[in-house]
Amino acid sequence: STGVYRVSLNLHFFDLFGDIDILGGLYLAGGGAAVTGIIDQKDVTGNNDQNFFGQTVVELQATTAYEFRAEFAGGGGQSPFPAGTNMLYPSFEIHKVA
Repeated sequence: STGVYRVSLNLHFFDLFGDIDILGGLYLAGGGAAVTGIIDQKDVTGNNDQNFFGQTVVELQATTAYEFRAEFAGGGGQSPFPAGTNMLYPSFEIHKVA
């Protein structure tokens, strides 16, 4: 239903090193435009297995389809893939607040 929602995104990935940029957000479904950014980080640690969390509040419409998306840019040619170390998986949450 249309309303204000708290959206949370947890990205836990391997192969994050070499100044790679990590972006996560909520987008219009089917490859559409960004609705809101949630995560915007740059790896400077050289740590291969990392977890990133972000949260924001946004108004969403009942008749619109949305998708969460993670994007990686830069780095040294690596191919990040989801991690489940310590039972911490990539995940999202949508909670209506108003």
